[in-house]
Amino acid sequence: MEALARQFLESPVGLLLPFTVAAGLVYSLDAREHLSQRGRRWLDRATLALLAGEAAGLIALCVSRIVWPVEWDFPHFYVAGRTAWEGRSFYDPHQLRQTYYALSATTPVPPAWLSEVGYWYLPPSALLLAPLGALPYRLALTVHYLLQAGFFSGAVYVLHRAMPIAGGRRGLIAALALSLAFAPVLSAFSVAQIVPGALFFVALAFALLPDRPAWSGTSLALGSLYKHLLLIPAALAVLLGKRRVFGGYLATALACCAMSLAVFGTDAWTDFARFGPTSRPPSLAVDPVVQSLLGTLLRTFGRAPSPRLLQTILYWPHVLAAAALTLITLIACAKGRHGRHSKALSFGCLLALTLMVYPNTLYNTFPLLLPAFFALIAARHALPAPPMVVPVFVGAQYALVLVRPHAFIVLFLTWAFCLWALVRGGRDADDRPLTALH
Repeated sequence: MEALARQFLESPVGLLLPFTVAAGLVYSLDAREHLSQRGRRWLDRATLALLAGEAAGLIALCVSRIVWPVEWDFPHFYVAGRTAWEGRSFYDPHQLRQTYYALSATTPVPPAWLSEVGYWYLPPSALLLAPLGALPYRLALTVHYLLQAGFFSGAVYVLHRAMPIAGGRRGLIAALALSLAFAPVLSAFSVAQIVPGALFFVALAFALLPDRPAWSGTSLALGSLYKHLLLIPAALAVLLGKRRVFGGYLATALACCAMSLAVFGTDAWTDFARFGPTSRPPSLAVDPVVQSLLGTLLRTFGRAPSPRLLQTILYWPHVLAAAALTLITLIACAKGRHGRHSKALSFGCLLALTLMVYPNTLYNTFPLLLPAFFALIAARHALPAPPMVVPVFVGAQYALVLVRPHAFIVLFLTWAFCLWALVRGGRDADDRPLTALH
């Protein structure tokens, strides 16, 4: 059933569905001002009905995953967490297999999981997973879904406060509906990913940036426990004159490392150095599931990945392209205006850049692109472009992202459009702190 649904959505007719939903939602934010009072009520009801339908579909999907487990991605997290909870090495493939065999005796997790046994996050991330390992599998998955749903809802709420696409409750409903319409969000929940946690701390980092830059860095560091790629914007903050952001990030990261040492001991770091970098096969770099700049270049030029991880990452076209994209982004962000729209667009540029240059950006990591879309929509009136440009652009990205083997183009186009909007955008409406808008 899922294969048929994906085949339909990747067809020309299927691509029109997310385009129509996303473009229609964005267009309706301004179109409602030209409607009668009755028309506005019907439009609000339609948006609320869309959100209810999306939420119901998401809940049904999560329940089905609890009842009928699949091999990706939660079994990886759970097996590592349970192994860590039992005080054994959660990087050693042999130990992980033992945990899986014990799990499979009571829970029908498909054996395809054994095709890629390993845990590739740094030891502090296991602090988040070990408590789940103390629970039975289905209960742990239920708790995990509730936590990630809370993170996702909180992320959209924070984004609504920091870069509102419309005012009040109506804007929040539209923001939730627009976020749930983004296919990678559904994909992330389908495999019970941890990216909603990273999205929440990314949104919080942006909201804290104007008045509390050190706490913004702390939020990025907490998000890095879920997705390590958030080190990139924290490091680039130094080059943009935001040293307190990196200071907060570094202090929090060191505190998390100290906690992992206290809980797991030095063996966890030794095991990570031994097993972590080699836990995923080199062929993954060219697998279509990887939609990073590195993976795209390797596939484009037909280059086989090196058996050594560092040699693969230092592929010279990738290094040159990543350096050029980073330099362009830093120059644009440094020369951008200082109003609220410009700050949001700069943040969107940095996120899109991060997703592009991180070597292991997967399709399920794409929800981290949502703040960039919010920034564009919030700044739509300040751009020197016809009113339909932003709705059509956002709708087009929501459609293109369904073509998974070529989803990288969505990252690049979103980065380019945010960059253009940052450089060519009109004057900001005001310079009030972002967190004080509502």
